[in-house]
Amino acid sequence: AVVSTQSTGVDTFLDYMTECMMRLQGKTVIWIGDINIDQNCLSDIEYRKLDITMKLIGKVQAVNGITRVANLNGKITQSTIDVVITNCYSQFINCKVLDDR
Repeated sequence: AVVSTQSTGVDTFLDYMTECMMRLQGKTVIWIGDINIDQNCLSDIEYRKLDITMKLIGKVQAVNGITRVANLNGKITQSTIDVVITNCYSQFINCKVLDDR
């Protein structure tokens, strides 16, 4: 499923994601993408909304590392905005972030 190539509001995205996951209930799901919610900012309201939504629909984030390092106006930033969201994590042998190639 493709939500949009344009930026969409977090609430709209989470509503769409929930609707899709409810329709796919009982099936193996692997949702891959870039959701522009930094999952290293645990106190951020957008992250908390994502976390609650994933728990409600029985999904987990499989990526457990930094997925973007950027130089923003001379300041190096790190974030985890790329996702592999799934309900079959126990079947994964490994899910890491590729190093620069």
